Amino acid sequence: SLAMDRKVPLPKELASEKRWKDLPSPKRATLLEIAKYALEKAIPKLDKGTKFNIVGVSESKRFWKRKGEKARGSMISSALSFIKRLRTKPGFDLYGALKNAFNQQKDWDTIYLLCTSLPRGGYYSTATESLPHIYRLLLPSFATLRVRGLLVLPGAGYDQISKLKEEEKVEKIRNFYKDLSQHSYGSYQEISFVLKKSSSVSTGRESKKKKEPFEIKRDKGGRIPYDEWNRIRKKVTSLLSYPKDMEEVKDVLEKVASSNDPRCVELVVQKVLSKDKPDFIFAAIQGLQKTSKPKAVEKLVQLLNRERSSRIRLLLLQVLSRLKGEKVEKALMRVARGKDPKEVCFALQGLMKIGTKRSVNTLKKWARNKKEGLLAYYASLALQKITGSGGPSEVKNPQSFLPKPRSTHVVFALSLSETMGDPVEISKEEYKK
Repeated sequence: SLAMDRKVPLPKELASEKRWKDLPSPKRATLLEIAKYALEKAIPKLDKGTKFNIVGVSESKRFWKRKGEKARGSMISSALSFIKRLRTKPGFDLYGALKNAFNQQKDWDTIYLLCTSLPRGGYYSTATESLPHIYRLLLPSFATLRVRGLLVLPGAGYDQISKLKEEEKVEKIRNFYKDLSQHSYGSYQEISFVLKKSSSVSTGRESKKKKEPFEIKRDKGGRIPYDEWNRIRKKVTSLLSYPKDMEEVKDVLEKVASSNDPRCVELVVQKVLSKDKPDFIFAAIQGLQKTSKPKAVEKLVQLLNRERSSRIRLLLLQVLSRLKGEKVEKALMRVARGKDPKEVCFALQGLMKIGTKRSVNTLKKWARNKKEGLLAYYASLALQKITGSGGPSEVKNPQSFLPKPRSTHVVFALSLSETMGDPVEISKEEYKK
């Protein structure tokens, strides 16, 4: 197992003194430095026959090797050098990283994940939405996920409301990874640090001068005039070409996507969903899912019907799955009758959320097809929700069909999200432990 106790000593490079008793109190280290330290201790302890790989997870995925390498001297040295070079970046596309790992090699049996926040970015708009898809990645090889959370708890200096909000956020992170590890027959452990809120403690991300928030101007009828539309188009194009402030870009994209204007909807789909930028796509999807005006919804359906890129179609299906209306349901039904298994899967999941009695016949077709296990499962779930019966059968004892646990193919996944760069204080007492 990964060598990590409840309290982790500081990395050597952070401690100028040789012994803990000489350290000033408190001493500071970032969460990423602590996670790196844990990996540097764990990897040399792997059995020589164990194949392993390392991936740094942000909005992009940085792998140490293209496939697993045996834990021998030269490879371990190379891995430790790779770990030292990792730096924080925006985003945390966990699903994308695991998918890439299993595309490289199918027989991973153990995955260690070191993280401090919920997954963000990638194809799924929320962490909860990504859960079943992560399960499906792990299931074919019966891979176990062992999560090691580095959580920051609010300490002195927080007012009651802020403290409650932070505690609620931490609890949400904790529950997500407990659920994820439990369903993959793994384990969850955490190291918690208390962060004091004061002027002397920096969060590692200094506040910048506030800019004027982006707002969309409308006429008295609530419509966007042509001049304003032209300004929006130029603004989006400029931000995507030269993205300086990531938060500003995401804010603008979400506001434009949620404007309920067909022109803006088409602009976002063409300019953003076609990009390989998970954070931008996430912001766009968040906005598009707030679409409510009939003309804007109709534009989304039209774009789905004429789109040829499978990737963009899947993203549009994800958006439509959150909207309601007869046209949306009929669009999902058309896709569900198609032949592309991924698109059918997304459409069935959409019908599970918004389907009505008009989609029952389409769902029954898939529910009866036992050869298509996953599609039949989603169709049955949708039927159960719509009609109140016909749900899928459940395995009462999942452990009964699991093979004997083994750890000969291991992936170490390390979150590089910006929050991993946050410093925490470690007192003499904590360091001693």
